[in-house]
Amino acid sequence: MKTPHTLLALKLVRAALLAAMTVGTSAWAQGLPPIYDRTPVEIKAASTLAEFPAGTFLENIAIGEGGTLYVNSYLEGKVYRIGSDSKPKLWASVDGTIAGIALNPDGSALVSGWIKGKVPAVFAVTAAGGTEVLAKLDGAMFPNGVVRIAAGRFLVADSYKGVIWEVNTETRSATLWLADELLARGDAANPTPAVNGIKLFGGTLYASNTAKQLVVKVPLVNGRAGRPEVVLKNIGLDDFDFDEAGVLYGATHVYNSLVRVGRDGKVTVLARLAQGMAGSTAVAYSAAGGGQVFVTTNGGMSMPPAGGVQTGKVVQVNLTRAP
Repeated sequence: MKTPHTLLALKLVRAALLAAMTVGTSAWAQGLPPIYDRTPVEIKAASTLAEFPAGTFLENIAIGEGGTLYVNSYLEGKVYRIGSDSKPKLWASVDGTIAGIALNPDGSALVSGWIKGKVPAVFAVTAAGGTEVLAKLDGAMFPNGVVRIAAGRFLVADSYKGVIWEVNTETRSATLWLADELLARGDAANPTPAVNGIKLFGGTLYASNTAKQLVVKVPLVNGRAGRPEVVLKNIGLDDFDFDEAGVLYGATHVYNSLVRVGRDGKVTVLARLAQGMAGSTAVAYSAAGGGQVFVTTNGGMSMPPAGGVQTGKVVQVNLTRAP
């Protein structure tokens, strides 16, 4: 049964996709705040690791054992696994859509999405790729980024309700973990997601709020949410990840770039359209090879670049080498 919140979320998602297909690039561009226009640029070597047909909305990525990549295709409701041969192989699929993913040490996972595109839910995925609905998210609007905070405990960002849910895989239940204005949208009619990517670093949860152009940190106190605090302003991020030192690497989505944010807050652009960043959606960091990040893209489906929507890509960016 579709709740009023679910119906609104579906309308907003459809509106965003329709706009992507019907509105000209220049009109969209005029509506974007120029937050990266004067940002220092330090382009790094980048190569396309895997490519999907135009219209493929790659939404999230995680790195498993041995460097295997797990890549979500949102509209298809599929998760692809990419190994050393760089060939995507279908690992898991659901009857619906898939947004966020978080892996367990045993190779299983929890993914967020919609049952048949209608009911917000989280799905359990076995190491072999079997799937089942773990829990429906009653009252949720747009389940998105996922992070594992302890054995059997996950947090799920709700990009339209502007909250974070906690999922317990043992009890197969979901409860509200945190609601705060720093996670919410300023305009409920705007389809831009609010709380979006969420990551754990140094015992603290970090969350991007795309609509408000913020990064927020939330202390974890015995697994419960502490008081949220803004750590970055005027930064348009979708998903992001950290390296060992706490340097942040973020996908800017409609800004078609990858950025680095140092511990001092300095922002630097590392990759742009020419490096394959059309519609950059998610980032996963690896220390291998001296440091590299893997970026998923949707080819600009949310805001097409000049020339139209491109193929969906998984791009490998070497953090130690110039082009």
